[in-house]
Amino acid sequence: MSENSQQPTGRTKNLASTPKRHFRIGVGFFYFIVTILVFSRSVPYDLLHWDDDLHLLHNPHLNPVTIDSFLAIWAEPYEGLYIPLSYSFFAIEVLLTRWLFPRDGIELAPYLFHIICLLLHCANSLQIFRILKLIISDRRAACMGGLLFLLHPLQVESVAWISETRGLLSGLFALTAIYLALKVVVQAATAPSDLSHVAGPSHVELTTKETICKTGFQTSSRTLVLATICFLLSLLAKPTSVVSPLIVVILTWGFFPYQLRRLFKWLWIWFVIAFVMAVINRNEQAELIFESPLWFRPFIAGDSLTFYLGKFLSPYPLMFDYGRNISYLIQTKWTYCTWLAPCALLLVICFLNHRKIWLTSYAIFIAGVLPVLGIVPFAYQYISSVADRYVYLSMLGPALALTWFLSISQKKMTMRLAYLALSLFSVLSFFQTAVWKNDDTFFGHCLKLNPRSFMSHQQLGHLLETTGNFKEAEQHFLRALSIMPEDSGINHNLGIASMRLGQTEKAFDYYQKAIEFDPNNSKSHFELATYYESHSRDKDAFHHYSEALRVRPKFSEAWLGLGNLARNDNKHEEAIRYYRLALRFKPNYPLAHKSLGYMFLQTDQIANAQIEFELFKEIGHIDSTVDYNLGLIAAKNNEIEKAMILFRSSLEESQQKNDLEQIQKVKHELTLIHNLAGAMHQENNRHIQAISQFEQAIQYNATFAPAHYNLAQSLHGTNRKAEALEALKIALTLVPENSEAAIDIKNRLELYQK
Repeated sequence: MSENSQQPTGRTKNLASTPKRHFRIGVGFFYFIVTILVFSRSVPYDLLHWDDDLHLLHNPHLNPVTIDSFLAIWAEPYEGLYIPLSYSFFAIEVLLTRWLFPRDGIELAPYLFHIICLLLHCANSLQIFRILKLIISDRRAACMGGLLFLLHPLQVESVAWISETRGLLSGLFALTAIYLALKVVVQAATAPSDLSHVAGPSHVELTTKETICKTGFQTSSRTLVLATICFLLSLLAKPTSVVSPLIVVILTWGFFPYQLRRLFKWLWIWFVIAFVMAVINRNEQAELIFESPLWFRPFIAGDSLTFYLGKFLSPYPLMFDYGRNISYLIQTKWTYCTWLAPCALLLVICFLNHRKIWLTSYAIFIAGVLPVLGIVPFAYQYISSVADRYVYLSMLGPALALTWFLSISQKKMTMRLAYLALSLFSVLSFFQTAVWKNDDTFFGHCLKLNPRSFMSHQQLGHLLETTGNFKEAEQHFLRALSIMPEDSGINHNLGIASMRLGQTEKAFDYYQKAIEFDPNNSKSHFELATYYESHSRDKDAFHHYSEALRVRPKFSEAWLGLGNLARNDNKHEEAIRYYRLALRFKPNYPLAHKSLGYMFLQTDQIANAQIEFELFKEIGHIDSTVDYNLGLIAAKNNEIEKAMILFRSSLEESQQKNDLEQIQKVKHELTLIHNLAGAMHQENNRHIQAISQFEQAIQYNATFAPAHYNLAQSLHGTNRKAEALEALKIALTLVPENSEAAIDIKNRLELYQK
């Protein structure tokens, strides 16, 4: 090791007798207790309408979780990122949550998700401790460094936000990979001294040393393979861990510089993996990224780094949207000067004692946020170029600095100040966690600190829409529009609100503006298509449905729209193809099953129609016309009891909707099916059962003459002659005079009267 990396001695003597494993277990238990005390209040906190709904509630791969949906997670990206490990982890959490804490519909209880977040953060803090202990032998100092990582308020966003389970999971594998890689470096750095105890005859000594070296090489190889697997898993959880190999290089340069050449002999594999994953996710996010001017990007990076340094030293106030987007930064004069702060800090570090250690810590802090400094544009920059969660891995740098400083300081006051700072951070983290309680506290807190948070206004507007309060929702969207007048999404949301308020033309204008600002706004294309379809402008509707599908080829609702247009144009085969495409990308799409069933009916594909209608019902949806058609199919197949059940269900649904036309149609079919059932009983001399069926037929249609006539026959068969004569007289009044039916009834009357 270099001179700057000499190990402290004084503070570790009183801990030397403590077994390493027992001490590590003790630290883990201590971290767990601290995690519970500071963050456990978040366990009952609701899922937020800030990506939690996107990743969990409305994720087609998780609702429901099946073998096919699980495989689909690994087959394709979701929402611009290929992170299958995180979504597989979410899938397991969803299955366990629905089993342990069942709720109606797609709603999910938050408890298990939050508990796992706490455990992951605790495990990551323990990994930080292990990394620090591996580099610096002072256990107590390493424990304090791990506590800094655990308790700093900047970590609250990662811990309290369920969606950021992705970052915690990625962090666990990344920190494990870093630890294992450093372990190999440390073993290589100490190998010569480890062999000095081997003594004996020259040939024995040589053989023994070769054996030890060979065993050490095999152990190192296994460790490197495991480290590489962990690094790959971290990237499959979230690509921000792409900086892990750079952090390993920085730590090796700071503490084991003579191992750098040996390090690069195997670490280049990590850089190749990182590059491949970065390219994959970059391509997936291409349409989501807001491109900033190339000349301005160094200023964005400088401003972001200054912001993170400031928030590390003074972590108050904290929020999810700091409003520091590209437009804001370009218009702010200070942006062109803030880069001086990190440069000044670098200059100061260069004049400190043990500057190489301080430079190492500073470099790790920068490396951790390097992918999101703005040198390379990323999607979230449209909202803000900075976010608390981005410094999660970067906190290894300050933790290292604190550990080193405590290990070389012999003053008790230094440790007391560290305790005081960590206590203050724990209090701030405790109160900051409360911000994430629910949507109202979350977005309200942000608007209180940053009134220009257009995203908070947007999300509050969405929440008001779900409660049917479209007028207030419109007000929030208008405030958001005043902040970002050329935002396509806000214009789209105003279109939705205006449509719900009955302001159709106003909604149409907002959708047009949304497409003007972003021609790839698939939702606005879809809404315009439905508008044109409702006004019988099928050509314009077809154009916008097609545009929506150009942007989102798996947009099932747009495929359904094209199917409806084809059906209206009597292009049955084309409509069936479109409906099948809608179901291909959204297998549990009830409206597509229903529409496809109708098309099969129109093309006399009765068996296929029955399958689609039954799938519609299996999903959990109820529709009077579906039950009616299934009843007709059952009746045609002589499944009388099934037909009755379906017709009754259809009648009940129609009555609830007060659909008079459908009520009459269903009652007619119920009259026929009960009359048919009665006739079948009558043929087998089961007159009592037949009478019941005929009476039910008459209840649904008292003017149906055949039911009265048949009832009379069964009544006569049970020797209820007076009632039989009365039934025949009623039947006679319901048929045309002198018709064949009337003559038959008169003959029957004469027969019964005798």
